[in-house]
Amino acid sequence: IILVCFANPAHAAYHAGGFEWSPTLSIDETYDSNITYAPTDEKSDFITAIAPGVEGVLETKTSYVKLKGTVHQKIYAKESDFNNFSQDLAGVYNQEFSEYDRIALTDSFLHADQVSSFDDEFGRGSGRYDFYKNLFGVTHTHDFSSQLSGSLKYNNEYYGPDRPDVAKSTQNRFGIQTDYAISSQAIPFLYYEYAQRDYEPGGTIRRNSIGTGAKYFLSEQVYVHGKIGADFIEPIGSDGITKPNFLIGINDEANPTSTYGAYFSRYYEDSSYDQNLLNSWRFALTWGKELMARLRFSTQAFTGGGKFEPDGADERLDGIGAGLHYETTRNSIVSVGFTVIKKDSSDDSRDYDKNTISLNWKTKF
Repeated sequence: IILVCFANPAHAAYHAGGFEWSPTLSIDETYDSNITYAPTDEKSDFITAIAPGVEGVLETKTSYVKLKGTVHQKIYAKESDFNNFSQDLAGVYNQEFSEYDRIALTDSFLHADQVSSFDDEFGRGSGRYDFYKNLFGVTHTHDFSSQLSGSLKYNNEYYGPDRPDVAKSTQNRFGIQTDYAISSQAIPFLYYEYAQRDYEPGGTIRRNSIGTGAKYFLSEQVYVHGKIGADFIEPIGSDGITKPNFLIGINDEANPTSTYGAYFSRYYEDSSYDQNLLNSWRFALTWGKELMARLRFSTQAFTGGGKFEPDGADERLDGIGAGLHYETTRNSIVSVGFTVIKKDSSDDSRDYDKNTISLNWKTKF
């Protein structure tokens, strides 16, 4: 890996079907202190991951398409039974039909043996196991005037775990939102959403949500956003309930030397993994800084807690991670980083501590 890290591959895109295609390659070496997410008798290991892929872009005056696919081969130094082959695919399609109408489609597919973010880990049952997850979304936006716009949205999520004690789930969501720009800085909105999650085996959770919110730009790059509303929920096996939801956050989208983001939310969520509702709160923070030319530092922190209702566990998840990223060439990056995760649950079998240290090299040919 070290010899390859300082290679200098020239970027040579290939053209086919109107797309500009670029092969990619990532090689990763990770130390994991608890590969099975166990509360006791943890197993540690060194994991080598080799991930070739390809990216394709097609862009015109009125449309944009991006496709990306990667396959991952993971090799465990000690626990070879955990060796696995996973894949991820993603696509984005944006189309302007007229001055007033546009559509955006996204799709992402993942087959993996563990999640890669603190948000996805929160509320998930412990243990390392394969799962399939697909997220699809489409949004049609119409501008009624220079200030008023409306959006129709549909989202679908499928989650299929390779574990008999965890149910599969499919969620469909339909929504409508209106945005009114009071000024170039302040954009309030109203929304309605209907969501239905079906578990197999299991029942169905239905939700109607209404609310209001706003986005306020502090500068061209920085904005704060928030929303507050009510969820009318039909849980599995109990009477309907009405619960508030709340979110507030800040984002920096385009600062060339530093970026940051933070949010706090509280709401009842229906989980991909558990048929009980999770009465949750969470806070997340990200920050990145360019330390010098070609060298960047990034960090993220997460804390969240909640209770699975009506008959589940109380849980708390805390995590922190950081990394250094160095551009060895214009198309190659070497990264070194770590994560620390601690999960506490009233169900002791779901507790675990997990630390990882990783070295990664990624290039685009």
